[in-house]
Amino acid sequence: MTGPSGRLGSALVRELAARGQRALSWGRPGFDLDDPSAAERLLDRDAPGLVIHAAAWTDVDGCARDPGLAMRRNGDATDVLARACARSGARLVVVSTNEVFDGRRTDGQGYREDDSPAPLNPYGASKLAGEEAARRAFGDAGRPAGVWVVRTAWLFGPPG
Repeated sequence: MTGPSGRLGSALVRELAARGQRALSWGRPGFDLDDPSAAERLLDRDAPGLVIHAAAWTDVDGCARDPGLAMRRNGDATDVLARACARSGARLVVVSTNEVFDGRRTDGQGYREDDSPAPLNPYGASKLAGEEAARRAFGDAGRPAGVWVVRTAWLFGPPG
């Protein structure tokens, strides 16, 4: 799992441990997705069957101030991890956001997974880029069913 010290990642690590499941936690400083070879090294070493990618830069205002950094952290890093997972045979869960939508749907039904994204801010755009990169990486590897995207809306609970 990436992002084991964040709100979602730490909750998942605790829950898995409570269920007797072993979770390998890949976080900084030992794991840095700015280094493209880091993911491949850890995948080779640990050989997981499934990777949950919970790491992200979730500071929406910070992403607006530095869209380039947002894209590197949320889009490019997901691409690096997805390509490594697709090559290694690991399946991947990409944690994304409802911010990929513009909020303009007015039929009262809410968004569905097959609705067209239209992000309004750099955070949403960077997360959408990560989703698309992951799907592309697994499609290119002939494994389109090896990746899942899970979109959250708002997380609350103890901080990570």
